[in-house]
Amino acid sequence: MKQIFKGSLLLLAIFSIEQNSIGQVNSSYIITSKNERIESVIKLEKGKLISENGKTKTYAPDEVQRFTIEGINYISYTNDFYKETITGPKAVLYQKVSNNSGQKIYNGAEVIGFAQTTEGKIGDYYVRLANESRLDYINKKNFRNYFTRLFNNNDSMTVKLKNDEIGYDQVRELVTLYNKDQDTAVH
Repeated sequence: MKQIFKGSLLLLAIFSIEQNSIGQVNSSYIITSKNERIESVIKLEKGKLISENGKTKTYAPDEVQRFTIEGINYISYTNDFYKETITGPKAVLYQKVSNNSGQKIYNGAEVIGFAQTTEGKIGDYYVRLANESRLDYINKKNFRNYFTRLFNNNDSMTVKLKNDEIGYDQVRELVTLYNKDQDTAVH
């Protein structure tokens, strides 16, 4: 009896691994701009979201609010997609994963304009503060001023930022600290 039980558990584990490896588990879903939830096998390709749920459907960023692929959350913002890398009560750090700037916008067969997106390139960081809807672009040029403002009530952190003891390559750690820091207010 124990061997049958162990065998069943082993088969269940193998089946689960097999399901995960081929991407068939419904841990992936899309929330459309119409607030519909679509559970599907999805992938991000060339600035578009592709859903393969029986038939293939492609979504542009303006058709999607957010989506999750294998437990990783993404959002749509100004014609591009962004991966959620750090979350917390005061700030969320995103990383740009598409660049649709300049893509043609069609009305039927007619080109009516070109997509406008945020500045920055794929891989760049953006912060959304808890009480704001916009994403703030973080680059090496504005990094120090941006985080000095966030940590304005934390003297030791502002000194480290002003003295270049903390650099742009520590953006992830700073957002994590900001979310934990009791001395910083939500801006």
